[in-house]
Amino acid sequence: MASPTMATYQQLKRNPDSRVLFDNRITTMNDLYKLVDSNSAFMALDTEHVPVENETNRILHQVGLTYLPATSTAMMLNTSIPSRLRLSNFYDKYQLQSLTLNIELSDQLQEDLIRFRGNIPNRRPSRFGYERQINLDSLESAIIEFIQSCSNSNTDLVLVGFEMAAEWNYLSKNFPRAMPYFSSWIDLRDIGKDIASAKVLPGRVSMLQTFGYYWKDIKGSNRNGSADNAGDDTVSTLAMANAFFYSENRDKLRSRVARQNGGKTGSFSLDDKIALSQAMSTDEIKEKQRLREFKKTQSLESDIDSLGENFIGLC
Repeated sequence: MASPTMATYQQLKRNPDSRVLFDNRITTMNDLYKLVDSNSAFMALDTEHVPVENETNRILHQVGLTYLPATSTAMMLNTSIPSRLRLSNFYDKYQLQSLTLNIELSDQLQEDLIRFRGNIPNRRPSRFGYERQINLDSLESAIIEFIQSCSNSNTDLVLVGFEMAAEWNYLSKNFPRAMPYFSSWIDLRDIGKDIASAKVLPGRVSMLQTFGYYWKDIKGSNRNGSADNAGDDTVSTLAMANAFFYSENRDKLRSRVARQNGGKTGSFSLDDKIALSQAMSTDEIKEKQRLREFKKTQSLESDIDSLGENFIGLC
């Protein structure tokens, strides 16, 4: 049941199949502005996996994709911050297209997961676009089909994500034929670090809260499932990209990071304590591995960043 060996970023840079795209990495806010000015479209990618005994032994469970057309990226330069920030409003305004692909697990895999974990994650249904059940052998074709249905040859398509080590691993191992469709890629953590002049940033949910999104809107309702939905996460990823274009948000991020870095190790600001209290509801504790991004202190975040560079080869 072991997952394929994780591809390091150094391996991706050397591999002929991935190095062309990998070398076209966008890391600064200035370069992000240039992309928007150059008639580029965005495709956000997120994956969800099921850890078995540990994080290195895991099974791909879900893939999410959301497309932001070039006509909409241009709008990001000429709008003001909405008075009411909701992902559904963002989705409709920018004419996004979203797909969630649920990977079917064999009966044997399900039995093994229940034996090892006691359960199979019950993922929230997608609030955007549509969902498909699919087996792993058909995953690559389904992803390429979606990309082709959205993009056109006259537009550069940019791959977008947040903390993309896992996404690059699955992209290179499970659907490598999708790589040539992208002209460049962005890990939004790089852009956030460039804006804040920092090595350590809050996690995705925490950053979106800093920009004014409510955590329940980011995470979605637990009524029909409590585990993250990859399609919804790609919508929120593009919402973060959009938020970076507002100077007010860039100032908020700088202030948040400066406040965090100025505090003592192990301490939280009052705002962080309040937000943490809201976020860690009983249902969300089940997903605390991902929500722990919100309660990391500076020293812990620095350790994790260093660990990621050592094991995943971040450059």
